[in-house]
Amino acid sequence: MNYDSIKKVCEKKTIEEIETMAKDEYKSLCESQKNFTLFLFYLERSNRWRESKQYKKGTFSQYIRAAFGIPYQQYFSKRQAVVAFGDKIETYGIGNVTKAIKKCGGIAGAKRAIDEIITEDNKLKNPISNEKIQSIIKKHTKKPTVTNRQYESAADLRAVINQKDKLIHEQKIMIKDYEEQIARLKATIKQMQSEKYELSTILSPFINDTTKRHDIRQATV
Repeated sequence: MNYDSIKKVCEKKTIEEIETMAKDEYKSLCESQKNFTLFLFYLERSNRWRESKQYKKGTFSQYIRAAFGIPYQQYFSKRQAVVAFGDKIETYGIGNVTKAIKKCGGIAGAKRAIDEIITEDNKLKNPISNEKIQSIIKKHTKKPTVTNRQYESAADLRAVINQKDKLIHEQKIMIKDYEEQIARLKATIKQMQSEKYELSTILSPFINDTTKRHDIRQATV
């Protein structure tokens, strides 16, 4: 179907009927995404993807990217959601389930969030709103730590890495500058020590002569 055909159908429907049709399509989409992910999971687990000759020597990650245009991390996130919460995908959407896993600290944290979503959903006459689902996921979101930081995307992670690389580069330049300053200071001290020795050597006869004259005067007195 194209936009014109959809428009033609919708013009004869009420808003409630259009929303119902849209929700039905969304459920079908979620079901398709779930089944598609399970097909890939089967290929991965059974190792049958290697039967495709052109990918035989590669990795599964390379295979799904080349054959289906999907990054492995994206597939892995959906696989976690489908395997752990397959029966909830159609009701709450694969996007919300994967988000719960990512934000709430893995499968265990996501289960607590989804259990609360189900509890709240059962209290309502109408299906739970997406706004409420997001609120519950946020409530169970695990605070990021130094060792368990969550990134929204690869671009965010890349930006953090680039920033750290920049800081390391600046620190290396600073260290090099300090080393050069220390080297110059050592050379100055060495030169001063050498000049002091030369000066004492030059003045030594005069100092000795002055000392002798002073001693003679003292003896005469």
